[in-house]
Amino acid sequence: MKSTTYPNILLAFLMIVIFSGTLYAKDIDHSKTDQDEQKSLVISESNYNCFADINCLRYDPEVKNSGLNIRFDHRWYADRYILTGSSENERVFAEYDERGNLVKGHLVQINVPLPGKINRYLATGEHKEWKMIGNEKTVRNFDPKTTEYKVILEKEGKGKVLYFDRNANIMEPFSVS
Repeated sequence: MKSTTYPNILLAFLMIVIFSGTLYAKDIDHSKTDQDEQKSLVISESNYNCFADINCLRYDPEVKNSGLNIRFDHRWYADRYILTGSSENERVFAEYDERGNLVKGHLVQINVPLPGKINRYLATGEHKEWKMIGNEKTVRNFDPKTTEYKVILEKEGKGKVLYFDRNANIMEPFSVS
């Protein structure tokens, strides 16, 4: 009887996550440009500044009519407002103080077009034989400088996850706080 080693368990777990994500994900069109991303997502760099102030979110027609399912939670005993929201391929969480100023926020967008630099990196070198089966774009506090891309690759039944910053530099993932 062959014993299962930790790396085999880890690989099995990674493959389950990858393939379950593949079932959820729609076909990813890698020919889309960065400009196409702005059209297909509710939250983009052009409206990050609105997420810094709760009043902008409440009254901005672009956000109100975007289709983003936003829920504000403010209990009488709390001095904080909590925003949660989602659309087809994005999730957002934000916490605001009693005046409506952003305390912290987290945005995740799933299976979005990647910046050209990341696509070029993946198409060359050691990764050109790997197939991208999904990706996530994460932004903390609606600050474009914190943008991170998580790219899930598959080749011959093996999985690999790469992380990039907004300039396509490979990096370690940041932890959500």
